[in-house]
Amino acid sequence: MCPGKIHTPPHICMDNTIYFLSVHTYRGISVLASVARKDVLRRTIMREFAIGKYCIYAYVILDNHYHLLFKSAKGSNLPVLMRRIHGTLSFLWNKEDVMCGRKCFQSYFETIIRDKESFYLHLNYIHNNPVKHGYCNGIEAYAHSSIHSYMRFKGAEWITDCISRYPVRDYSPSGE
Repeated sequence: MCPGKIHTPPHICMDNTIYFLSVHTYRGISVLASVARKDVLRRTIMREFAIGKYCIYAYVILDNHYHLLFKSAKGSNLPVLMRRIHGTLSFLWNKEDVMCGRKCFQSYFETIIRDKESFYLHLNYIHNNPVKHGYCNGIEAYAHSSIHSYMRFKGAEWITDCISRYPVRDYSPSGE
């Protein structure tokens, strides 16, 4: 378990471990609804995870939640990293919205990825999430996802094969 604040269920913090992370906004508010906020969140995550030497494999950002697939460097740093990202952005957005003290993010839930199959199932889940929630009709149509990097570097044929081998399942606690 991670040191620090008690969380239910307890966060599991392991070094050099691949995680699937699900983060929800507080009470489902659409604090991430604007393109600008999705972009600021993505840039902040990329910067902070790079500083912490975490490797991001996939992401998707929707209006009221986001998902990440990444490898930890030092697992015990994850709660600090998440507090820094969410605290910084909550402060910024509350100032913009004149909503002093508003809670923007709920806690996060992590799942440890234990094998290749689980990795690709979660990768596909992340990229299919905007389709699942009705944001678009195809994974390539959604801008706030890592699918575009996979299209560039792996190609459409690789993505089709990956989806065929590892069909999308629902992994998140609340179906998000």
